[in-house]
Amino acid sequence: MSGRKFPNISSDALACLFLLIYALCFHSRYIVAGKLMLPEALPYLAGVSEREAVRWDALQWDSAAQHLPWRHVAKEMLIKGVVPLWNSHQGCGMPLLANPQVGVFYPPNLLLWLAPIEVASTWLVLLHTLIALFSAYYLARALSINVYGSLACALSYAFCAPIVSWQMLPTAFNTMSWFPCILLCLILQLRAPSIPRLLLTSGACTMLILSGHPQMCVYSIVSFCIVSLVLCVFFFRTRVPTTAYRLCSVVVAIMLAISISASQLLPTAELSAYSHRSGTPTWDGYRWFASRGLSHSEFVMFLLPYAWGKPQLGTYIGRESFSDYCPYVGVVALMLALLGVVSIRGRQANDMPTKRMAVSIGLCLLVVGLLMATGSVFNIPLYFAFPGFAQFGTPTRALFVSTLGIAMLCGVGFEWLSVENKKGSAMVSRMSILLSLACLLCIFVLLLLMAFLWTNIYHTSVYDAVVLLVRWNVGTLVASILFASAMSLRWLLGRLSLVVTIFSMALELMVFGVDYNQAISKAEYKRLTSTLNLLKELVPETADGLYRILPLSSSWGLRKLPKALLPPNTLSLCGLFDPQAYDSLMLRNYKALMEVIEGAHPCPLENGNMVLLRNALSKGLLPLVSVRYILLMQSQQPLQIKSTCKVRGYVGKILLCELRSTNQRAFVPKQIITCDSGERALQLLKRLKDTDCAVVTCIGSIPKLPAQGLLTCISMRDEGVLLELLAVGTGGCALVLNDVFYPGWRCWLTVANGVCKELQIFPAQYALRCVFIPEFAQYYTACAILFAYVPTSYLVGSFVSLISCSLVVGLMCYAFIRAFSIRLKAS
Repeated sequence: MSGRKFPNISSDALACLFLLIYALCFHSRYIVAGKLMLPEALPYLAGVSEREAVRWDALQWDSAAQHLPWRHVAKEMLIKGVVPLWNSHQGCGMPLLANPQVGVFYPPNLLLWLAPIEVASTWLVLLHTLIALFSAYYLARALSINVYGSLACALSYAFCAPIVSWQMLPTAFNTMSWFPCILLCLILQLRAPSIPRLLLTSGACTMLILSGHPQMCVYSIVSFCIVSLVLCVFFFRTRVPTTAYRLCSVVVAIMLAISISASQLLPTAELSAYSHRSGTPTWDGYRWFASRGLSHSEFVMFLLPYAWGKPQLGTYIGRESFSDYCPYVGVVALMLALLGVVSIRGRQANDMPTKRMAVSIGLCLLVVGLLMATGSVFNIPLYFAFPGFAQFGTPTRALFVSTLGIAMLCGVGFEWLSVENKKGSAMVSRMSILLSLACLLCIFVLLLLMAFLWTNIYHTSVYDAVVLLVRWNVGTLVASILFASAMSLRWLLGRLSLVVTIFSMALELMVFGVDYNQAISKAEYKRLTSTLNLLKELVPETADGLYRILPLSSSWGLRKLPKALLPPNTLSLCGLFDPQAYDSLMLRNYKALMEVIEGAHPCPLENGNMVLLRNALSKGLLPLVSVRYILLMQSQQPLQIKSTCKVRGYVGKILLCELRSTNQRAFVPKQIITCDSGERALQLLKRLKDTDCAVVTCIGSIPKLPAQGLLTCISMRDEGVLLELLAVGTGGCALVLNDVFYPGWRCWLTVANGVCKELQIFPAQYALRCVFIPEFAQYYTACAILFAYVPTSYLVGSFVSLISCSLVVGLMCYAFIRAFSIRLKAS
């Protein structure tokens, strides 16, 4: 079972050239037409677009409110030479680097830091498309599949629905792109273990971990381990020596990848413990998780991607998000995959071991992916044993594992078709014709069944419903007809039938993918940034961090365009501060504080990652988070605006109002209420009437303060990980900072005479910060209060990563010196 050398370099080069051209054509509207891989609805949500009929998908929220703002803030901090550990623009401050979806340590994200983010995002999508294409291609080649089959494998994986529909969410797309690469490195490592191949496997696993989507990463690692065991069984049955040694080398590669990624993993683990996703898994939670798995009725989307409606047109009636539930890989790929399974019976003896290995791996991935995606009992060990798995998204996100299995079987089937085509095998001809006709019949039956369903929804005739479904799935139907024609006329077309088959597959996937993801033009994005900059000029004190600004939104939309203004975090694009937040690892204490301010649960029913303050204006508690300005559309003015705010001005169609009274971001409370637990603090906070008071959680005794302490904050400098307050006074008072309380923050007081003292930080208002300033002068004296974020998890993780990288460099040097000495002796 030694590694197979690729004999025909020119054919591989031509195949790679074809894949490159296809990927460029697929993304040509972004590269040539000047479009940006950003949500089409973003200008509308920012109030700068006149279009009402904007196509909508829930993933646009993730792109607009998470990835674009996060990366903008991280880039601004890196330009200043500051490690982006903390994001003070989101909510009342949130950990930034600790969230793996920011991808600070992910090497390809260097493009984001060097080029404009809106442009670099497009090139990153193209880069990861090529990674998925070439990895899947060479994975098939490593399993002795010929060029035709490898092309089919690469196309059917890199452009299937579970991959293409997630391109707007870069971290999920990036992680799935690396999945075939780690399997390729695994096969090479198990066949002939060596230090270079161990480092290659470790590097691929590191890229997978750092790419940023934990759920996709877990599914990839689980599949990786299962495939490792399958390969070891193959090696053991064929009496390949040192199977245990080969498996140990893979374990070492994974451990090395984890240690290299420690600078990301340790802060993420710390944040997860404080996030709203933490908690003990329960059987009720598992039953709800399993109920979200792929159901029998949704398997129809394997053949008809838009059987349950087209999300681009707002007609999708399926469950949750289309991206989570569509397993479409193309009809042609499915038919070829079936041929790949049955082809084992027709193989020659000398060709059986490698092809059986390819089919076994493909079937293994297909079965494992479906077991996880359907919410079967296979998920129980992961749900209860893996930390944080209970709070992941739908189990259907494991569908990309199945699609790679189908792609590999498709490659085997197309290779068998091309080989038997030369021989003129009658059995293959009959089987391919039978499969293609059965496929057409199946599609026809499914069209009729879904048409009867749609007649009940839209109250139309069956004929109109069939026409509607045909229009939505035209690419699939045309490709199916082309494939059936090519198979039926193989005796006449000969080798040309293979060209028609690969063309029908490419056409089918191109029609689906190009139509799915929408984009905005550079001019629209420029209008968006101009509007945000006008806001920044209109309210300069919010840009200094003394106050925050709140855009009011009336709704959140899963399937329909929401009535929202500037999704949470969007204001950070211009350096403003928004108390709302959209974070996959949001701090649970902050969410509880927002619930008190809102007077109801602040999260939309369908999305627990988002905090929207829609009714907080009537509760009068916005000063708790230093909100001074309100943004809303001119056509939507709540009744409370007139009584609590005054109109400050307009920015296009956006109305800017100013609250009549509020707290600065750092203020001295009139009264301090102490308690000894967070639960008690939350109860007191719900009964709080005066926003100038502070509820401080303090276990033990607090410092004794004079009856009348004085301190006035005059300026603030916020650099994310460093927050400097300049104040004058005598001290002897409590200072509340309306920023999130989180481990790793430290505080120092420096007086004008040079005295410096570290102060203890206490939780205030359940989720914010409070320090007790000792009396340092009898008369008004200037002082500086410095808050610094120094997380131990990041320091320890960076140290481990540095040691691991040094080990990698040492192993590379050793391998190079050893190879050089062997060549020197041979010469």
